[in-house]
Amino acid sequence: LLLLSPLTDEQVQANIAKGLLQDGIEGAYQVQNVSEMHSVGFDFGFQGSAATGKLHYGVNVTEAFARRKEPGGTDQLLSLAPQTFGNARIAYDLPHGLPTVALALRWVGRRPTDVYSPPGSEDANPSFGKSSGEARLTLSGAVPGISGLSYRLTGNYVTAKRSLYSAHSGSLRNGGHEFIPNDQLRFGAGLQYDFWR
Repeated sequence: LLLLSPLTDEQVQANIAKGLLQDGIEGAYQVQNVSEMHSVGFDFGFQGSAATGKLHYGVNVTEAFARRKEPGGTDQLLSLAPQTFGNARIAYDLPHGLPTVALALRWVGRRPTDVYSPPGSEDANPSFGKSSGEARLTLSGAVPGISGLSYRLTGNYVTAKRSLYSAHSGSLRNGGHEFIPNDQLRFGAGLQYDFWR
């Protein structure tokens, strides 16, 4: 397994001396082998239909306890990976050529940010993001009078104001990062044409 890992100050200076990095760089990352990865958990899913196939529903829940151990390092959580997450969805095909209405809900538990490093390490930054939810409402159906053409309208809302991905500005060791804002409310529209039906 290959993962992106930060280089120590000594490694950065050694690579600057070799001409592999530009002078003045405060931090760098390298793709490195991970010696061990442990993950245990469960996944539960249920789906079905009713009303002679017009109503569809489903739910999924996952619990995953995953840790990685770098060569010579300690166990740590996986950045950005939630331990608990799930979704629920329901859709109904309205009669008389009206659209299909669908609602999907997603929940993601507390998880480490992309600058997480375990407590006790040289660059300890045990930064965690809060649990977040997302809801998406969709209307979809065939465009009347045009065979093969369909449409989809979506509205999406995310509870988290900021993502767990950061924009770096300076050294991470000095806290030089800022989390990227989420587009909390978003609308979309699309058309699809099927040439072969």
